[in-house]
Amino acid sequence: MDDLLKDFLQEATEHIDAASSELLRFEKDQGDSALIASLFRHIHTIKGSCGFLNLPRIAKLTHATESLIGPLREGATATPAHVSLIFAAVDRLATILSEIACAQMEPEGDDSVLLRQI
Repeated sequence: MDDLLKDFLQEATEHIDAASSELLRFEKDQGDSALIASLFRHIHTIKGSCGFLNLPRIAKLTHATESLIGPLREGATATPAHVSLIFAAVDRLATILSEIACAQMEPEGDDSVLLRQI
């Protein structure tokens, strides 16, 4: 496996794990703006890093997830459906990362339904 891809996978997996934990905490305490800011940073970092590796599914999904989280950073209230979509996006990112680790390339897949929901 290419060292750059290996490093990306390690860092992205750490960011996804942290984002998942923070999202669980945010679900219980939506008044904590630091949590949503940190969640956004994790997704943003993955988006920035994947740009160098030709990973278009991850790029599209992280971009859409940033757009979903953005209004929350500005003080919008998260609905249960909103939080569920963020969970779905983070879960999909984790799945894609796992598949990349096995195949050493981004798998083909259709994220269009999730992207439309976001």
